[in-house]
Amino acid sequence: MAGRIARRCRVPQRNAGFDHQQWRGAAMLKPPQVDKYEVLDPDEAQRLRQKMERRKEGIVDRYNRSLSEDRSSNVGSFRQRSDKYMRPFCLDVHLSSKYVNATIMHRSRGRVVAAVSTNSKDMRATLPSRSDLSACRIVGETLADRAKEADCYSVIYIPRKLERLEGKLAAVVEAVANCGISVYHADKGIMLARNSSQK
Repeated sequence: MAGRIARRCRVPQRNAGFDHQQWRGAAMLKPPQVDKYEVLDPDEAQRLRQKMERRKEGIVDRYNRSLSEDRSSNVGSFRQRSDKYMRPFCLDVHLSSKYVNATIMHRSRGRVVAAVSTNSKDMRATLPSRSDLSACRIVGETLADRAKEADCYSVIYIPRKLERLEGKLAAVVEAVANCGISVYHADKGIMLARNSSQK
């Protein structure tokens, strides 16, 4: 019984007749370079070589053209590139279930010009609610006053994805526009201060 178990557990030994070093060296050898056009007629071989060269040149040209198109598409128009310098101040409004935050930021410098939040100490004590329409209007008026102190009289509003100008958001923007700050809507391309003044 013990002999059977020993024979089963015996590790198979390497085949002594096979030279692994010779096989490894043969595998590492590269085959000689043979021109695949040598078997053809010389004129036919020359024509095929020219055809392959033209195909390679066409592939390279298409690749360079695609790179140039990608670069030109990423640059943007003159209006897109100069917009953040022509309208440097951006209005950003963040609404949550508890608080209302509004800021005016310099787009090229990344500096906050004016900021108002219903969660701040000066606004917390005076507001009965921190997230209703009246609080949104007070936030817009306070933000407009602080922007005037910082010599900012024109801002651009860039809505986020799937964001509509209605409800509490519209209340903040209209309050800023009614206090003498020109608000430009980026998507609609209109000045919201003129529309609110007409009402």
